[in-house]
Amino acid sequence: MNYTEKCKWLADFYRKAADEGRGMQFMRASEWEDANMGPCMDSDPERWRLKPEPPKAWVVWDDEGVK
Repeated sequence: MNYTEKCKWLADFYRKAADEGRGMQFMRASEWEDANMGPCMDSDPERWRLKPEPPKAWVVWDDEGVK
């Protein structure tokens, strides 16, 4: 990744984190860990991601026949 591509990746990464209000994570020892600081020009993009949104559960209530 050249200088221009790295700058674009960093800008897009931080913009998305700010717009969506999501935390950042980095890969350490084959596990994603929460980060209290973000990537820099020396960072490997493959080791960084935005923290995934928690899964959502849908509850469907069937009120038919209830009196």
